[in-house]
Amino acid sequence: MDCQLVQTETSDRLRLDGAWQFAGDGSPAALLLHGVGGNFYGSSLLASLAGVLRDRGWSVLRANTRGHDLVSLAEVNGRYRWEGAAFETVARCVRDVAAWLAFLREYRPARTAVIGHSLGALKAVYAAAHDPSATADTIVALSPPRLSYAAFANGPERDAFLKTIEQAREAMRRGRATELLTVRTPFPLLISASAYLDKYGPDENYNLERFAGQVRCPVLYVYGQYELESGGTPFAGIIEAIQRLPHTGPPPQFVTIDGADHFYTDRHDEVTRAVIQWLTVEE
Repeated sequence: MDCQLVQTETSDRLRLDGAWQFAGDGSPAALLLHGVGGNFYGSSLLASLAGVLRDRGWSVLRANTRGHDLVSLAEVNGRYRWEGAAFETVARCVRDVAAWLAFLREYRPARTAVIGHSLGALKAVYAAAHDPSATADTIVALSPPRLSYAAFANGPERDAFLKTIEQAREAMRRGRATELLTVRTPFPLLISASAYLDKYGPDENYNLERFAGQVRCPVLYVYGQYELESGGTPFAGIIEAIQRLPHTGPPPQFVTIDGADHFYTDRHDEVTRAVIQWLTVEE
């Protein structure tokens, strides 16, 4: 199956790139979304999934969101601006997912799936909860984290977290929204003050518990055993928290991969089997 480099344009005129492998008219189609700072060609986990899906007759689109790579330079309406993980506003992912699903629907697929890992999984759920045009027939969310100010502020890294929040606020007060901060909480990252507050600030914009219940399509959540046991605040009790929510759509399903960390190191085959089984059931 040939691989074609493709582009789409979001509703706010941002160009995004991806790799498209078309299985033929009427085939089901999957949109694969990378995690924080990733890109459409860099994830070995998504590459493994893409290969198995292609072998089973799926068309596969591995796609960038505007948060691709740590820093990227985007041209919009003839003007340049910084994008990438260090500068993204996560809510704008709705435009990215909607644009890529519109791309898929031009090929009239039998059905569509969005499969995301880490922040890409959170984006898949967030987009579906906020915009019907950004909703596929099914979602596979691989390790979406809980991005909750309250949880971090009351967690074991409270002091370091609140110190970083104050650094970001001080940069904003000085009019330095794009000032890059070297942070260690919740993990080491170079990120702008505005992006840090967007992701981790008190508005709780991306607390999975606030919007997971609003998704109308079937969702499979997959987590690694080790990240649930020792992944800290973003993952502690996350399955139980989602299960307790009232759900607009079908109750979500959950799979835990034994012996797996957040990146499913040496567990790609187990993840692939869980995803294929889910997609087969949802046919």
